[in-house]
Amino acid sequence: MFKAIKAMLEGFIFPTSTPWALSLPGTRFDYAKAVGDGLGSNVIMSPVQWMMRTFPEAPVIVEKLAKDGYEKMPGHKILELLEEPNEFYPGEVLWMGTMMSFAIAGNAYWLKRRNNAGRVSELYYVPHWTIEPKAPRDGRGYITHYDYNPMGVTQRVEVEDVVHFRHGINPKNIRQGLSPLDSVVREVFTDDEAANFSATILKNMGVPGVIISPEAGVIADENAMKAVKEKYQETFGGDHRGEALVLKGPTKVQQFGFNPAQMSVGKLRNISEERVCAALGIPAAVVGFGTGLQQTKVGATMAELIRLAWKGNIIPTQRLMAATLRKQLLPDFEPEPKKFKLRFDNSEVQALQEDRNKLVERLNIAIGGGWATRSEGRRAMGWPVEKGDEVYFEPAGAFVTPAGQSGKPKQIKAATPTEGRVIETAPRKRPTRAHLRLGTVFAKDHARMSQVFEKELSGTFDDLGRMAEEAADELLKAFYDLETKDPQDTLDAERILASMPLLDIEKDLRKKYQAHYLRVSKVTTDSINGVMGLGVQLPDTRAREIISEGGRRLGLVDVAGQTRRRLFRELEEGRALGEGVPQLVARIRDKVPAGRWSTPGVRAKVIARTETKHAQRKSALETYKEADTVTQAMVLDARLGSTDEECEALNGTIVSLEDAEALMNDEHPNGTRDFVPMIGE
Repeated sequence: MFKAIKAMLEGFIFPTSTPWALSLPGTRFDYAKAVGDGLGSNVIMSPVQWMMRTFPEAPVIVEKLAKDGYEKMPGHKILELLEEPNEFYPGEVLWMGTMMSFAIAGNAYWLKRRNNAGRVSELYYVPHWTIEPKAPRDGRGYITHYDYNPMGVTQRVEVEDVVHFRHGINPKNIRQGLSPLDSVVREVFTDDEAANFSATILKNMGVPGVIISPEAGVIADENAMKAVKEKYQETFGGDHRGEALVLKGPTKVQQFGFNPAQMSVGKLRNISEERVCAALGIPAAVVGFGTGLQQTKVGATMAELIRLAWKGNIIPTQRLMAATLRKQLLPDFEPEPKKFKLRFDNSEVQALQEDRNKLVERLNIAIGGGWATRSEGRRAMGWPVEKGDEVYFEPAGAFVTPAGQSGKPKQIKAATPTEGRVIETAPRKRPTRAHLRLGTVFAKDHARMSQVFEKELSGTFDDLGRMAEEAADELLKAFYDLETKDPQDTLDAERILASMPLLDIEKDLRKKYQAHYLRVSKVTTDSINGVMGLGVQLPDTRAREIISEGGRRLGLVDVAGQTRRRLFRELEEGRALGEGVPQLVARIRDKVPAGRWSTPGVRAKVIARTETKHAQRKSALETYKEADTVTQAMVLDARLGSTDEECEALNGTIVSLEDAEALMNDEHPNGTRDFVPMIGE
């Protein structure tokens, strides 16, 4: 069998490169040949040089697989080589040359130079036009070697002595990468021709030329005409522009062509700048192009555009480069390269550092909203975390705090509809096995039912996204100037909102909330009866109370408010980036259903977990109220390790069912608090 597999693999044929040249639709002219290597085209070299200057800012780091993940290896040999690749230039220069070839040709090459022991001791950049991967003519192999031709003499270089960075795969030659600029070569040619045209016109005194002719009835011989031409060019050429010319005999001088305003080729050049920068994933303003600077006038700051350039160009390129180094260079240093990984460290890149004020504002919202801990905020600011920082802020504004640690009853202030309610707690007790088992069952039920509700909510948010997409597509096309990309009406967001059937979404959510609360009620009551043996069945009145609780909590989703705020935000950001209708519509479809969360999926998950836990607690307490033998409940809290002092103080305390309901409303998001029944006490 192994022989058959080997024969099959050896017989696998890779397609050889095609003889086809770059084919552009609607033309037979060879624009690529006219543009040449692109090094003389400023519309190419401006963004490419930005890439060359920017890419070396982030250093490469090596990490080794350890028990607890990956750990950094700052003194690794490969890092020393990348920092000083050879005796002639540093690693920054090596990366600059690499980025130039990678951006222009989609291929960049390093040659490895080995010492007497056969180890890689030096790295050299080689121009992409001097080296080419080669394969057998029959295709029975991928790359057998490289042909290197630096001085007109071809040399064979083995595969293991080359580091070949590819921009994807060129389908016309799968052994090479695809140039990101191939598809915009016409725009590059247009810009080159516009530059040549402007330069030629200026060279000829700012006009296309003049016609010098004798007046009617005057006959001039060829020598006289030649003399007049030479005299005219001598008098008005170079530094003599504007001087007077005196001709013998009646002569008429006429300007040929058009006025300076007609000579403007700026719009043509703007198109070239936009297309080339778009192909490279760099906003035009970042490299100083005039067309891109218009984006900064409609709200996008230069810092934001530079971050977009990093995310659209530098960071994706870093991933490709790191993967290539891991595969083609790391094995020269490590016998087990799979235990290592390389990546670029962007932690100190200035352009990616979030504005301090914006960071503080974002953290204030997160912590004040109750879905981030105080410790998470301090860590994000780079401040030390102290004991007691692992706490959530409850939006209601109150905290659960212990009043004493003795065996006497304690008083706990809780955030309840009746502000300032004092909860009396009995001394702690150790939970029984039945209590712990019920807590475990509650956790399993919660996880399972949360997933069900999450899928249901995701469907509703998908519907919301489609509604927003349909409304935006229709209205933005009607009130958006596609040619100038300028908004024609500031009421776009209001029009979109008005045309979205948000009431249908709210009705759908209400039904799903009520159905879910009823589902959770049945499962929770069955679990309590199964573990604690209460034998309770909820009457319709208590079931209706649980269902109505789900309907009341629908306001937490705030469909209309969150949709409005997110829609305004995405329209503002999209317009600031100069996006057209298709991009704006796609942005609205993907982002608006997320509300105040990062994605619709996160929104569905957080709501599903929070609401399922609330429904479970509510159902448990309603079940205990129906049992004649239960008047108190034990609080189970702080079950996921170290947490805030309030939760740890509550764990194991005994409270009345009424006070348990108050504590239920006081729980912070993502909490684990449960209530188990104290039977006969």
